[in-house]
Amino acid sequence: MDHNVDMCSSSTIPRLTRLATERIAELIEKDILPLFNHQLIASCSNDIFEILRQKKMLNRRTLQTMCSKRQFQINKIDLMGNKVVLEDLELCANQDLLSFRLGDIDYFPNTNKIQVAEVLDASLNQTSRQQLRHLDLSGRHRITSSWPMYVAKHLPSLESLAFANRSTANDTLAQIGSSLSKLRFLDISSTCVTDISCISSLKNLEVLIMYNLNILKGDVTETLSNLTKLRVLDISRKVNTDYLQETSQDAHLDLALGIFNRSVEAIESGKSTPWADLRAIDMSGLSIVQFGTDRALAFVQKIIEAHPKLEQISLLATPLDSSLVEIPGRNIQVINTVSRKSVLIALSYYANLERPAFITHALHSVYYQLQSGYDKFSGEELKECLRLVCVAMQHSLSTLAVQIAGSACLYHLCKMKRIKRLSVKEVNNCIERSLDAAEQYRSMTQLQKNVWLTICNDYLLHLDGIDFYRTCKVAMDTMLLNRDASVERMTIAIVSIVTPKMKPAEAKTLTIDPKYVNHLVRIMNDYLEAYHREYRNGHERDNDNALYTLKFTLSALWNLTDECPTTCKSFLEAGGVEIAFRILRAFEMHGNVQTKVLGILNNLAEVKDLQLQELCKQEYISVLLSIGAFSDFSRNFFRFCE
Repeated sequence: MDHNVDMCSSSTIPRLTRLATERIAELIEKDILPLFNHQLIASCSNDIFEILRQKKMLNRRTLQTMCSKRQFQINKIDLMGNKVVLEDLELCANQDLLSFRLGDIDYFPNTNKIQVAEVLDASLNQTSRQQLRHLDLSGRHRITSSWPMYVAKHLPSLESLAFANRSTANDTLAQIGSSLSKLRFLDISSTCVTDISCISSLKNLEVLIMYNLNILKGDVTETLSNLTKLRVLDISRKVNTDYLQETSQDAHLDLALGIFNRSVEAIESGKSTPWADLRAIDMSGLSIVQFGTDRALAFVQKIIEAHPKLEQISLLATPLDSSLVEIPGRNIQVINTVSRKSVLIALSYYANLERPAFITHALHSVYYQLQSGYDKFSGEELKECLRLVCVAMQHSLSTLAVQIAGSACLYHLCKMKRIKRLSVKEVNNCIERSLDAAEQYRSMTQLQKNVWLTICNDYLLHLDGIDFYRTCKVAMDTMLLNRDASVERMTIAIVSIVTPKMKPAEAKTLTIDPKYVNHLVRIMNDYLEAYHREYRNGHERDNDNALYTLKFTLSALWNLTDECPTTCKSFLEAGGVEIAFRILRAFEMHGNVQTKVLGILNNLAEVKDLQLQELCKQEYISVLLSIGAFSDFSRNFFRFCE
């Protein structure tokens, strides 16, 4: 009984905590946080700060609330992905920090480089400088090269340092190797470093991340052999899809081969390797010295055998990507794509890392698993799959390949009746990530097709709790910039369905800019002409597509003009009335089309300020009489003509 209570507590309390932190972050975001007298503990405060960061809501106002008020106790600040300036960073000095991640802030005074020393001076108070243990300077912008001197002098407790993706070279690494002997974690991925010999002196190093590093000189194996406390080693490289073809890797020292040789030496001599405490090694993307599958398997087995504490080895996008790797008596986690379970593990491992090539590779594998074996996924696996796909897409929004692969996975998770296996919150997460991708890459037709195929689901579009305003706006923006026929057809259909679900104020906000109504009127005309053209040519299928698109366009305009004088005025000024009467004449056998047109015209007629008298042409009156239209519009229209 007690055991069951404990299990219930461990699963429920974190969920309540998460809901509470999300709500507090929302109140801060909206600037309506009520006053309270107690101070939130660091773990909760850090979680709230992280939610704001992920939503890109870190600015002077939110930083003022989080950092200046004593209601929050923050010891971890991460600014990655948010636009802040030096004056904003000064607010961070109100908190005593253990961890600080800079990101690419908008701060370039008189230079095109981030002045790291000045930024750290502004962000860290005296207590923070003395106790700071984790510093992450990773990012894309250029930074000053003298920062290691500042770090060595002012941050005596530093144990973890990262500067991945910066254009940092060997001189900077040399300063680190000579002055930061306490380092236990170092990430130099995708930098300009070509020689790591200078870090031999970092005897306390336990984690070394060297993803996509071009080592051109120095005895790498000897250098690594001096780092005897290593527990985690990442020597992975960008994905090479043709494992047997010569690549640029051959111009670099083969790190994997060096580790393999030391492993063989240790096995043959009966001694331990220099890395007796190694727990995890990432070799993803390596050609493994161009071995075939059988030799590559023997190669990896030797490395595992020589390291008895090894718990994880990553082999994604290697010759062993789809091979079962087992060692009798060893319970080791192999990250590759050999099974549905391993694919999800691979995506979980890389989803939050700066490894777009591996994230894309894992998403491709997820896609094939969903395409060929969706029915084999359990309910929990589907939920976890969806969560990981969304995390990967959100983390790698700037990588098109990730967005295309991720959106294709979301389509398979949501299509047809499959979507009913997901909760509203999970569906909403799918929509948000899809809309993010659609906004980021408006002209990429394949991505747009993936997005709108996913969202254009009757069940989804009738769920409560969906952000219909954002969905409609992104769909209409897409129509303006992408004229692919299938994309246009889907976005218009979505707009026609969601417009009546929006609040009146949202609909008015959406159509303040006349470009949307102008575009819909243009589509009315285009598809009226297309319908005539396909009818004359006898292309029945294309004719049906034109008719469906026209109906959706008319439905959207009917809803958007309802009780919205601004939209009605835009419709009138765009020449919509003339086109509407042409449609009435052309579709005399389609009552559904005529009803929609008359609905639009009636919305116009109800706006007293519109000058409709000039529309009392004999041809318009004849059309109304010929179709027997005695609707509200007819009465209003004839009133103008009296």
